Amino acid sequence: MKEHKHQQLKWRAENEDALYAPNSCRSPQRTALLVVDVQPEYWTDSPSIRRDFAGFPDRMRSLLATCRQHCIKIIWVRTDYRVSHSPWLVQLERLRGQAPDFMLEMPYEPPVAWEEFASPLDGEIVIPKRHWSATSGTPLKEVLRASEIDTVMVCGLITSVCVQLTAYGLFEAGYRTIVVSDACADRGRARHEAALSLYGNYMYETVTSRELEEMAESIPSAPEAKEEISLTSVASPPHPLSRQRNFVSSQ
Repeated sequence: MKEHKHQQLKWRAENEDALYAPNSCRSPQRTALLVVDVQPEYWTDSPSIRRDFAGFPDRMRSLLATCRQHCIKIIWVRTDYRVSHSPWLVQLERLRGQAPDFMLEMPYEPPVAWEEFASPLDGEIVIPKRHWSATSGTPLKEVLRASEIDTVMVCGLITSVCVQLTAYGLFEAGYRTIVVSDACADRGRARHEAALSLYGNYMYETVTSRELEEMAESIPSAPEAKEEISLTSVASPPHPLSRQRNFVSSQ
């Protein structure tokens, strides 16, 4: 417990400038993009995932470009799985230890390798996580509160595991939660589609990266943004993002 507290304090000290700095955009958004576990262990080193989701890199490039253009805060999450502070690893090894792609520990020890198509820029926060959910034992909710975020889009790896549990944690914490379905991937297309079918429009809304692009095309890029920004759905009938409140609202 003391070690965990020490690491949390160290993380805050290292990220304080990015966490509390005012947004440089003229009209900063109350929507954030959470990128979950897009790292070599789950992509470059996972040929089965790459085979079934060959379009994933292009979807991620598009999504990141759209969010950066429109001042949507991007938060990155990386695994920090170690037996010393992730007790569930013992049970995971018992259940999946014989799987050919099984890796017991995946520690976060910067500097770390990123994927060419998905890498943080300076000023984008990286949060290490010890559990499948990025809301469990991390400063994620503190980061969201500090940035006055009320809507979180989630993407990344693996759809039915860390993406799903992170989306649940955000939903449970009261955030409007949206999963970018084609910017996620899993160990098999069936698992991916089953996960989205089970909780899509029940626990979270779903949208594709292309739908986000089409919505964003109707508004100016961030430097020319007006005080009020709203992404209007192009879908018919109205897409879930156009209900309840504007998908992206001014801060």
